[in-house]
Amino acid sequence: MKRQNRNKKKKPAPNPRSGIHAPGFGQRLLEIAEPVCTSEGVLLIDLERVREFGDDIIRLAVDTADGVSLDVCTVISRELSRILSVELDPRLTYRLEVSSPGIDRSLDTTEALEAANGETVKVLMQCVDEAGPRPEHMTGRISQVTADALMLTANEQTTEIPLETITRVWRLKSDGDEA
Repeated sequence: MKRQNRNKKKKPAPNPRSGIHAPGFGQRLLEIAEPVCTSEGVLLIDLERVREFGDDIIRLAVDTADGVSLDVCTVISRELSRILSVELDPRLTYRLEVSSPGIDRSLDTTEALEAANGETVKVLMQCVDEAGPRPEHMTGRISQVTADALMLTANEQTTEIPLETITRVWRLKSDGDEA
C-alpha cells in the first residue's frame, strides 16, 4: 500500500473574483505599469495575469524598435515592484516577470504594428466572400499603420488590410522564414 504524504498542502485554486484575477485589476495594473514603461523609454506590448503550477504571475512584455536589454527589464521590474508594494493589497502574492516579447511573438496591438513599421511580416486574416469565411495569408513589409488598417507592401504593390480582418501578424527573419 502506498503511503500518502499528508504534510504537503496544495495551494487552493484562485478565486476568479479576487486577487490578481479580480475584475478591474488588469486595468489598474495597466494604469500603474504603462507610466513606468514610458519613463524607461519602452512600449508595454503585453500584460497578462496567469496562474501556473499554483502560482499567480503578472507577466509584462516590453519592447523598443531596437529591442530591450536585460538591464532595462531589471529596472522596470524593480520600479514596478516598488510601486505595486504600495499600491496593491499587501496580502496578494504573485510573481512579477518583465521580459522582451521575443522575435517570434505575435504583433497584436496597433502600437506593436507601428513599432514593426518597415519590417517583413506574415499576416493571417479572415476573409469573407460568397463561399463564406476563409483564412488567407499575405507576406510583405509593413509600410504604414493607421487606426483601422495595415498597409503591406509586397512586389512593389501596397495592399490595405483592415485591422478587423487580421487574426495574427508575426515577424519573419530576413530569409523569409518565420522567426
